[in-house]
Amino acid sequence: MLRLKGEGGLVVIDLAGRGHDGPALISGARLSFGPDNPGVAFGPISRFGTLELTVPRRRRSVADRLLDAAGQATALTLALRLVRQIERAAAADPGARLEARAAPDVAEAMQPYLKTLTDRFGARLALVPIRPVRAAIRSQGV
Repeated sequence: MLRLKGEGGLVVIDLAGRGHDGPALISGARLSFGPDNPGVAFGPISRFGTLELTVPRRRRSVADRLLDAAGQATALTLALRLVRQIERAAAADPGARLEARAAPDVAEAMQPYLKTLTDRFGARLALVPIRPVRAAIRSQGV
């Protein structure tokens, strides 16, 4: 999972249970993290049953790629989420006409995926960009 998500740094693995064969576990961990070498360093298994290791960060993590600087989902992230929702809805109801509504930036980010969806499910899919609704606050006299 660390490799898949692009995560790294100090990692602590809690080894459930008792009576661990330390050398066998370290050997297995070295084998598992072999593709991440050089740079992976292992500590001994603690008396509390934890294995500490460091894994180098070689690329941006998935969270860094999916979120903007403020920690909010990017337009592309929201577009991909919408693509998955459309796929599920289209597969669940093969004859239905589906209309997805999204903010203009999300709709624009979804354009490259729209052709793939229509090729797969037909022209029964529509994407409608909508403007964000602004809340209006009215003051009423007391």
